Amino acid sequence: MKIRLYQTWLIITSGTLWISTFTCCSSAPEVQSPPNIVLIMADDVDYTNFSCYGGRVPTPAIDRLAAEGMRFQEVHTTASACTPSRFSVMTGLYPGRSQHPDFLEGQPLSQPYAITWNTPVTESNTTIHEALKPAYFTGYVGKFHIGSLKWDTPESNPAIPNIPEGLDLSNHLMPDRSTYFQQLEELGIAHGEGVPDHINHYNIGTLYLDAQIEALLRALEDRGLAENTLVILTADHNLEPGKSTVYEKGLKVPFLLRWPGQVEAGSINDDLISFVDLLPTLSGVAQITENQPKTDGVDWSGALFRGATPPERAYLYPEEGYTRAVTDGRWKYIAMRFPDTLINQLKNGNQKGITHLGQPILRHPNINPEDQ
Repeated sequence: MKIRLYQTWLIITSGTLWISTFTCCSSAPEVQSPPNIVLIMADDVDYTNFSCYGGRVPTPAIDRLAAEGMRFQEVHTTASACTPSRFSVMTGLYPGRSQHPDFLEGQPLSQPYAITWNTPVTESNTTIHEALKPAYFTGYVGKFHIGSLKWDTPESNPAIPNIPEGLDLSNHLMPDRSTYFQQLEELGIAHGEGVPDHINHYNIGTLYLDAQIEALLRALEDRGLAENTLVILTADHNLEPGKSTVYEKGLKVPFLLRWPGQVEAGSINDDLISFVDLLPTLSGVAQITENQPKTDGVDWSGALFRGATPPERAYLYPEEGYTRAVTDGRWKYIAMRFPDTLINQLKNGNQKGITHLGQPILRHPNINPEDQ
């Protein structure tokens, strides 16, 4: 009787580095199995800040993923805000298919709906970890921001075991954050006084994220897991100005994939890929075909890893607030569709202006009128 390590599927968000596995006893002979999967979902990332995408801030660990794997140029989230974007990753569905009360309340099916932070998952959704059962044991660590999985936890379901062991990163301690200011100074990148706070924050955050990726990769190597682990780094959406819009600046995200022996090192992919594709693609990687949910995505696993013809994908369909868009990667059509209630508020003068998120347009006293 041998102890077989179940394949592990892990979502790590906002840079938290902790992996969990589950073991069981099996008398079956060892066979070539699908890989462990680690998905790192960073928060609010402009991919052009990574040096492998041409950025000024050095990101050697992130660059290593690109050098040893594949760098994607045209991966888009379905909505450029945290909750709807993560909803699509978890379910393979567009955010507008949400059945959560926060989304349905006050939004009749006969009227255009607004996509904001109102699309948590519900028990009716088949989530990515459910699609990968029984071959994978899944753990989520860090920022979630799409509601709760309270119906699918060890506390609510006795069939789900508590994690017996974790990935110990105590030997991979992070540098003190104050050292990153010194790094920026040595690199000749302006920081501190005179630089807007959000720029300081973002440059430091990029260095910190890279250090976390380095710690994770070293930990996988120390445990002998690196060769059979598919590592994906992406972000839930891009930065402002562009966040919470259907513009490229909000929707286009970094996407790096490393799977030793299966992905050509240093390769570049220019295919139009959406976050709704992640669930069917990872199910394809895991070679799981039974009990798969219906999704809005397509399975890229054959094209990426087995030399198959790429699936047909002519358009992407992002949505945010009351805006909808369709793009073929070169051109984009954007439409704004307000429900009758907001249109009537504009007509009768109760509102002077409404944003694409359905909020009143307010004048800021410290911004020139021409800029507003």
